[in-house]
Amino acid sequence: MDLDLAQLVVKGANSQSGLSWLQWYNAHKVYHPGYDLNIGNGNQDKGKIITTPCDGEVEYISELKTNNGFGLHLVIYHPKLGAWTHYAHCDSIIIQKGKVKAGDPIAIIGNTGTTWAHCHFEVWTRGLYNIQLSRKWPKKPYEFYPVNWPKWQVAQYYIDPAVFLNDCYKLITPYMNPLDSQVSSWARDGWDWCISENIISSDALPNKPITKEEMATMLYRFYLRINRI
Repeated sequence: MDLDLAQLVVKGANSQSGLSWLQWYNAHKVYHPGYDLNIGNGNQDKGKIITTPCDGEVEYISELKTNNGFGLHLVIYHPKLGAWTHYAHCDSIIIQKGKVKAGDPIAIIGNTGTTWAHCHFEVWTRGLYNIQLSRKWPKKPYEFYPVNWPKWQVAQYYIDPAVFLNDCYKLITPYMNPLDSQVSSWARDGWDWCISENIISSDALPNKPITKEEMATMLYRFYLRINRI
């Protein structure tokens, strides 16, 4: 994972001495469904801050420090990206249920449920979230772990955290100039068309992410204009 992306969750992260995405972990018979994010080794990171990389809503905070190996953990839903993030082995949770903003401190790195301090970070698809809901039991919800799953199945139900964090980075980074070489040709063509049709001014630049509803509305208006309805 890109180290800059890792710092969206653990400030100052400069190494991943733990398990990475889809790495085989023989002790648990599992293809690791996330990243172990840390700064140093052993318990050096205990007490460091964990932050949420994207706006969302805290859905679950565990009450126990055992929890089937996850230790003290929490789950956040991110509606803009349609995914859930899971943070495990925390020493303490410093956020309550409710809305959070990108960059908000949410927990303290610990070693609950494990032997060394780190943040076990997973990203769930809706399919995996539904599995969590169907398999939870009293006092131990959200503890499903894909033991003995084939690698392809883990990749299908979990999201590569590096991909997710890259999407988060795009949401919190000011929109790049449409003439930038990294912008696709169709996006530049679309921008030029909007200017030619006086839909936007030639010096305009979006300064914030838009919602899916706003995007749908914009596309529909473009369709009407194209077809002169």
